[in-house]
Amino acid sequence: LRKPGSGDASSRPALQQAFAWLPLRSYGFRFIVQADWVVPSAREAITENDPFNQAGRDALPRAFAEAVALLCSAAQQTAGSQDVDAPKGDLAVPLALPESEVSAKWEENQTASTRLALAQLYGVIPLHGEASDFFATMPAKILQELQRVPLVLARAPTADSP
Repeated sequence: LRKPGSGDASSRPALQQAFAWLPLRSYGFRFIVQADWVVPSAREAITENDPFNQAGRDALPRAFAEAVALLCSAAQQTAGSQDVDAPKGDLAVPLALPESEVSAKWEENQTASTRLALAQLYGVIPLHGEASDFFATMPAKILQELQRVPLVLARAPTADSP
């Protein structure tokens, strides 16, 4: 994932390779797929007709959705926590501000950090037609699994909120 300030929010990460401990080739994903794939001796691609590889591929949508759920949970905990390490770089809170302004700036930075993390997360979700060959059906299956994951963070209502 990009660090803050590198590229605009609409840019997506580069295509990544699939790995069987060493790189094989890209299958159109913007995240790394690493498994103990069965590959031919030339290591040019994943052996598509191998039942072990097919089982691994079929587990990908659920694994992706579980990873997204963990990331969203971590982002939600970070956004609601007061005991988080101070952000670095573009998100740093100036220490010369009065305490009330530091608190407001801290909350603003946590919201920005969470938005950035989710924007980057959305950028790696495969779209229809992006994955190729052995993984061609995975974008639709990943999106189907993601329907079960709450991807939009919302602040819990407080006593003084409408």
